[in-house]
Amino acid sequence: MNTMSRVFFLLLLAVPAAAQSFNVDVANAGVGAGTPAPVYGAAAAQPGVWNMVSGASLGPFPLVDLAGAPTGVTCVRDDALGNYFSYNNSLTTGHFQWLMDDAHNTGVIASGAVNYTLNGLAAGRYIVHTYAWSPLSAAQSSAVSVAGSTSPNPQFVGGALPALNTFALGTTHAVHVVVIAPGQPLVITCATGAVAGTLNGFQISSSYQLALTQSGTGALTIRCTGGAPGGVYATLATFFQGSYPNGPLFGLDLTVADAVLLLSYGPPFLGLLDGDGLATTILPPPMPTGATIYAVGVELDPAGSTIVSVTAPFAYVFL
Repeated sequence: MNTMSRVFFLLLLAVPAAAQSFNVDVANAGVGAGTPAPVYGAAAAQPGVWNMVSGASLGPFPLVDLAGAPTGVTCVRDDALGNYFSYNNSLTTGHFQWLMDDAHNTGVIASGAVNYTLNGLAAGRYIVHTYAWSPLSAAQSSAVSVAGSTSPNPQFVGGALPALNTFALGTTHAVHVVVIAPGQPLVITCATGAVAGTLNGFQISSSYQLALTQSGTGALTIRCTGGAPGGVYATLATFFQGSYPNGPLFGLDLTVADAVLLLSYGPPFLGLLDGDGLATTILPPPMPTGATIYAVGVELDPAGSTIVSVTAPFAYVFL
């Protein structure tokens, strides 16, 4: 905590990034035909409209954003020979099945690899979840790379599901962090690791998010999404409206001293993001029904010394 004053100085200088995020389901075959519903967030915890990339075409495929609105972003690929397959795995149902039980098969490609290239993305940092699991065989594995990523390349994905409809990093998907320069494409490569590579789909997240939700029992879920794996999250909150959303600390009317005190409590105010760039804390009821809390989420690098991203401040009314 002795560096916290310097951290908050950096907070005041940070600027939230513009959001440009996408969900993409590859293939449209057999039991996996169809896309997950927009309520489904998959491993990235990113609900929104799912784009379908299917058929024997190289593209370009125009992509819609999470709200379903058209964008200038397109997806192209270098293999489109109809190399799709599906298999009804016993541990998949519903949305999970629609995403994971059909896929692009790299085992029949001469090079053993397929590239999916996104053009037209805004410059900035992106977190890429690539689903590369074979529903057919746990013996198959994929080697997933994202060009220019600061994450390990390639990452090998494959094996048996740990439980029904359960994502597991390294088994069902890979996660990469990449910074895109103006005009630069984002290239995802799925190659054969063992037997045949598999590409089920991918999610691209461009903005760190903090969300508060309550269940029917009143329990409060605090969830951070869209961060870099292993990063640090800081959640600032106050019941004092003051000059919100124009307060001195990221729109909150919160003193540095009070913010430091909050962070000293650890989760849910300060902690580490997991391998998917997520953090979830559930607080049991009772909650202060009808009260309003004002909050903002901050993402820092793994050392906790550099601000990476900041959400917009928001108000939440307890149920």
